Amino acid sequence: MRTNTKTKSWFGRPTQGRAPELGPRERAVLEQLWQSGSLSAAQAMASMGDQRVTLSTVQSTLERLHRKGIVSRSKNGRSFQYAPCVSRSELIGRLLLDMAADLGRGDSSLVISGFAEFLATEDPELSARLNEWLDEEERDD
Repeated sequence: MRTNTKTKSWFGRPTQGRAPELGPRERAVLEQLWQSGSLSAAQAMASMGDQRVTLSTVQSTLERLHRKGIVSRSKNGRSFQYAPCVSRSELIGRLLLDMAADLGRGDSSLVISGFAEFLATEDPELSARLNEWLDEEERDD
């Protein structure tokens, strides 16, 4: 996965810029790219299944994602091929940093503790696996 300069500016350092806001259609198209790796606008439209969306709408959505530094594009014949520049986990991480800045005055531990409390209530099994993983990491250090 290639990272462009624009992406580095908002993913590279928590103090620089925020993750760009993504609308529902942008998230839907990005989901298709994460699943497939690389798609043309026509392929992305076809992979969206029953969503009633035109090719020009998908093309403009991909262009917006490209301008935001979320996807890269390369010429493939008469069309562009688009690929994600960031993984799902990188995007989630950046959004969590933004949330920490907004709600926790930059204190990431508040976001982590809030997430741990949420996880313990909503998915105790996953919470237990996370605790086991953290214990293993601590033992390895």
